[in-house]
Amino acid sequence: MSSDVDAIRADGLDDSSKSSRTVRQWFAQAETNQWTVQQWLDQANRALTTADHGDPFPSITMCEVAIEAYDAALQMAPGNSEALDGKAYALSVLGCQLSSSERYEEAISAFDQALQLPPGSNRRTGLLPRKWSVMEKLEQYKAIIVSCDQALATKHDNDQALVYKSVALYQLWQYEAAIATHDQLLETHPRDHIALANKGAALEQLGRYEEAIPVYDQALQCVCGVSDKSLAFSRQTLSRKWFAMQKLEQYEALISSCDHALATIPVINKPYSYRAAADRALADKEFARDALEHRAVALHELEQYEAAIATCDQILELHPYNSIALIVKGIASGQLKRYEDAIVSYDQALQLLLDDKSKTLTLSYKWFAMQELEQYEALLSSCDQALATNPDNNEALSYKARSLYQLEQYEAAIATYDQILEIHPCQFDAISKKGMVLERLGRYEDAIASYDRLLAVNPSGDQDTEETEMIRTRKEMILKALELNPGEATNLDT
Repeated sequence: MSSDVDAIRADGLDDSSKSSRTVRQWFAQAETNQWTVQQWLDQANRALTTADHGDPFPSITMCEVAIEAYDAALQMAPGNSEALDGKAYALSVLGCQLSSSERYEEAISAFDQALQLPPGSNRRTGLLPRKWSVMEKLEQYKAIIVSCDQALATKHDNDQALVYKSVALYQLWQYEAAIATHDQLLETHPRDHIALANKGAALEQLGRYEEAIPVYDQALQCVCGVSDKSLAFSRQTLSRKWFAMQKLEQYEALISSCDHALATIPVINKPYSYRAAADRALADKEFARDALEHRAVALHELEQYEAAIATCDQILELHPYNSIALIVKGIASGQLKRYEDAIVSYDQALQLLLDDKSKTLTLSYKWFAMQELEQYEALLSSCDQALATNPDNNEALSYKARSLYQLEQYEAAIATYDQILEIHPCQFDAISKKGMVLERLGRYEDAIASYDRLLAVNPSGDQDTEETEMIRTRKEMILKALELNPGEATNLDT
């Protein structure tokens, strides 16, 4: 009989038709030789102990062979405990192997078949968590919650049910319920670092950063061991904590925490070495990048621009194409009025694949630097390039209009301000600047009309801002000048 299993293995284990063919041969032999229940069990057990290609577990084909053999034994002895236990195990392994092959629906079906078997002492151990794990891959979060609640109602796999339920709730954005579920688990396992970290993440999603930080600290204190897995968890939790600290503007504490973490990373404290495993060295570099990014942002917010630039340079030594480092370095250089350096950093960042928000922000800072350097021709060209892909880009239209004004292309500047006002009819800057350009052209009545358009929002003047007061003053100056010199075009531009 053992030669039959070996034949399947030699033929190739990924072809289910070979499994069915061989089982048919077994049935023919069983009918001829009148196999006993024990013979079917031996054949099934041998199939399950046959590993393949270095895999410690039997292949999908071998699991299917074993299941059919157990079914044959159960036809002869329906309540046979060994057959039921063996079939449950074979279905469990089959589900895991199918999941590894990304055949998730089939894997769930295998686990369900195992769960439908008559209950035994250890027959269902671990089946539900394995099933929930596959359901996560299919994003069946609502079904996971229902299944977990059923398990909790029967006090089956309680801890794992709470874990998978909390994750599913988080994925469905039900953060309050996720926190409550984490708290249930923490009542019996107060040092569960994963539950603590996940609770912190849910608090963070609700904007409860002050509550999240001490929870993250608890999680970090509860991590045991120095394995790569423990280290990766600690670093991920630290990163989440840094994000919360940044949101709370705890910049001094954030820098201190980042510096403490950086002191433990070999790649920062000495030249890169291959003595560590390649994956560990890569993980060190990634964590260093994360810590340095948070440090650079915090230094910038504290107006420590030189230190922020130095930190960005450290990042760029590790990751030359890091967009965050390039953008923060550009902004810090701009704050120090090193606009040429800032533009170089912005251009390098813009060559990367930035998301729309980052690209818009970077272009805006670049245009400001170009304006400060009076590079109006280049600024105009850059704005036109941006407008070619997004004609309603308000920032690009504003800088274009200013550039046209400085280049004394007044009619084009007015036309550009009109474009802005078609999109944003009450934009103060466009209305006031258009009025000033009209003044420059001596078109005072049009300038007054533009100013009136703005002042109409606040006709009484009781709540004038500094800007509206300026516009009101300019209008009065025009009217007074025209009253004194009604036939002359007096230039009032300041």
